[in-house]
Amino acid sequence: MRRYPPVLASAAAALTVFFALTVFWPLFCMFSQITAEGTAAVFAGAVFRRAVWNSCVSGLLTTAAALLLATAMALLTECTRVRWKPLWRGAFLLPMLLPSVSEGTGLVLLLGANGLLTRWLHLPGSIYGLHGIVLGQVLYTAPVAYLLLADLLRYRDQSPYDAARLAGVPPAFQCAGITLPFLRRELLAAGFLIFALSATDYGIPLAVGGKVKTLASVMYSSVVGQLDFGKGSVIGVLLLLPAAASAAADLLSPRGWVVSASRAPTVPPEDRRRDRWAFCLCALIAALFVLPVLAFMTTMLMEHYPLQTSLTLRHLTEFWTAPVSAGLRNSVLLGLGTALAGTALTAAAACVTARYSNRVSLGLHFLSVLMASVPGLVLGLAFVLAYKGTTLYGSTWLLILAGILHFFTTPYYLLYQALQKLSSELEHAGQTLGIPPLRMIFGVLLPQCAGTLTDMAAYFFVNSTITISAVSFLASASTRPLSLLVVQYSDQLNLAGAAYLSFLILCVNLLALGAAALMKRACGSRRADRC
Repeated sequence: MRRYPPVLASAAAALTVFFALTVFWPLFCMFSQITAEGTAAVFAGAVFRRAVWNSCVSGLLTTAAALLLATAMALLTECTRVRWKPLWRGAFLLPMLLPSVSEGTGLVLLLGANGLLTRWLHLPGSIYGLHGIVLGQVLYTAPVAYLLLADLLRYRDQSPYDAARLAGVPPAFQCAGITLPFLRRELLAAGFLIFALSATDYGIPLAVGGKVKTLASVMYSSVVGQLDFGKGSVIGVLLLLPAAASAAADLLSPRGWVVSASRAPTVPPEDRRRDRWAFCLCALIAALFVLPVLAFMTTMLMEHYPLQTSLTLRHLTEFWTAPVSAGLRNSVLLGLGTALAGTALTAAAACVTARYSNRVSLGLHFLSVLMASVPGLVLGLAFVLAYKGTTLYGSTWLLILAGILHFFTTPYYLLYQALQKLSSELEHAGQTLGIPPLRMIFGVLLPQCAGTLTDMAAYFFVNSTITISAVSFLASASTRPLSLLVVQYSDQLNLAGAAYLSFLILCVNLLALGAAALMKRACGSRRADRC
């Protein structure tokens, strides 16, 4: 084992103290609000018990359906030579660029009492209720699981498949005997992640839940509407459980196969019949994700939906008001601040844990992974109780801090895995040449991971602009981002206004992703020139 440099040991200790002050102290403040009498009163409530049941049922149904859908999406795009593959990937990931309440409202516009498909196809029933929550959360969580599974399949080792083809094993048996066991650990992690996301999201239940309440929606109404922090704290502890189980399963589950050491995308064998079927299925699945978004977006071009559906452009200027302009500015500032500070913080944590190992770094790695077990609603409530009355409360800085901590684990894992794949001899060579550890990190290791750092910044930016859970309790009138205005407009049944704001968020995120793609291409070109 390499000797742990003192400067990195100091950095690991400082980051551990940072987590203690910014995460565990606010959570302690939240736990201190819980009393035995208050807990008994919460559990005795009929609304609360129904909300627990609804959250469990919807979470389990969502997990089963979304996991099947995400696995099918990953197999279709990464295990075939389907045409227009980038288009299908973009369509599958489209819901990740919008607040969840936008997805739910899009389903209402399609399948509600006056929905477009309801009227055109004369469909019976209503989208409101538990089935609507499950449908919305499947479309909301499946892209996240798809992203996890597709990246692993894209760089899987091809040698077992070559051996199976030489042995005459049919493709279906290759999928059942090689691909699915290869994904076993990631399927388990994705299942826990889907359940945690569905249990802690309140945007979709807010849009399509109707009279059906979930734990997240009850907590939101208790804290925002009733200012009942004791009840919100009790519910917050319950919301910690599924997310904590997700983090524990990820830490304790055994490691599966490794991806291809060359990191070159695997090229599936040619099969025209399979690829034609894959094209049709990709088009069908893409329609499931794109149609709710398109239906929602078109309302901003309608005169007054559903009474007048004639097209107009006046909403594009009518809704550009001072609050919307301020909300857009706040969203961009929040995204940029979270991307810059979050990327720097996660890079520091990954650098002191991925290449060296001691007790402090192992503890920091555990804390970095455990951050995924704190839902945004819980983190927001904990921040309210910890920082209310201070100068930091209601400021953009507190929103940025909440965004960094809420989305910390995924970017950390990206860089952690990228740094571990670099040659282990780099530090030995640096020590031989007398290169200081910090110069080795900034001059050798991080430049090799420039593309990963760009992905991390893009992840922080996009998620901070669409989140409504992490900032719903923290934003003031002057720092409120567009995502919270979308919720406000939806509550007021101003669907055209909510669609307009969602369109602005989508445009900002597409520009951010485009800029990130250009930066990655520039980094790749410079690396190729040096070679």
